Amino acid sequence: MKKTLAILLVIAMLVGLTACGGANEEKAPSAGENNTQAADPLKVAVIVPQKRGDLGFTDSVYNGVEQVMEKYPDTVDITFTECAGDSSKFESTIYDTCDQGPDLIITPAGSGFADLIATKAARDYPDVKFVLVDCSAAYEGITTDNVAGIAYKQNEATFLTGALAALLSESGTIGYVAGMSNAVINDFTVGYIQGAQYINPDIKILISYIGDFLDSAKAKELAATQIGLGADVVQQVAGTAGLGVLDAAKEASVWSLGVDADQAAAYAESNPEMSALIASSAMKNGASLLLSIVDRFLNGNDLPWGSIESQGLVEGAVEIAPLAENVPDDVESQILELQEKVISGEIEVESAFTISEEEFNAYVESCQ
Repeated sequence: MKKTLAILLVIAMLVGLTACGGANEEKAPSAGENNTQAADPLKVAVIVPQKRGDLGFTDSVYNGVEQVMEKYPDTVDITFTECAGDSSKFESTIYDTCDQGPDLIITPAGSGFADLIATKAARDYPDVKFVLVDCSAAYEGITTDNVAGIAYKQNEATFLTGALAALLSESGTIGYVAGMSNAVINDFTVGYIQGAQYINPDIKILISYIGDFLDSAKAKELAATQIGLGADVVQQVAGTAGLGVLDAAKEASVWSLGVDADQAAAYAESNPEMSALIASSAMKNGASLLLSIVDRFLNGNDLPWGSIESQGLVEGAVEIAPLAENVPDDVESQILELQEKVISGEIEVESAFTISEEEFNAYVESCQ
């Protein structure tokens, strides 16, 4: 009896092992079965030097983070860190993030982040991939294959807002308030001047620099001074500080032009009077660009590692925001026509990235 029972137990064990596929064998997915849940999610970290609330580029980047969360809830683990303009924390924040082992770090290139990433962190963390957005197309710091740069053709967007400013101006004088002089801001400037002069070769452009991208009170003061000197349209290219320019234009009841996002739409509910006087904005589509970076990393990884890629109107990376309701129809028609000419290549917009400092200074002097 005992012998019979032992034989039966051995047979049962053999049957059990056959049914489980063996003690160490992993179950292979059947045809068409999704096995992606077994993989670890892609770890993406987004770091910005400023903070949300600029109604411009930083807010747009954060919107992109939200879009990634919505599109890839299970396959991408994405974080967002803002440094709130505290430059003393920039490097430590980047390095602390690298220590957490992300697969991909995405940051704006401004505020010194380009050098912190390309010439320091990327060398110290060769296994981490970095993408610098809003990079200068002329930046030479990218020398390793774990860094990719994406530059905007912001000059194409401000070509259109510059043309719009000239078309709306009755005084023949328009204004321009920028955060500070650097390669990217100068690219905005060249486009604005070229667009305005395309419409009116004799246009006068008052140009002022704040010195940073946070001091909205100084920006408002500079814009008010320009308005006092006859400017009846003022473009801001100054991040959070530029909101002071929009406020000065509202108080003087003159047109303003926003930057980076549709700032008229941003103020439509909270400050409709200001919103109505924002004729348009030179937009950088930070949200769609960030989402496209994650898309590309997941699907073929065709990002420009070790180099810089430029995107403009053709790619949808920049555009001019919808024009205000009070902008005359014939003006809107002219702007749309100019946009098509830039996209087709009939009009080539000059870039600060491809001209010398002397040529840039000549551009500025030509409209004084």
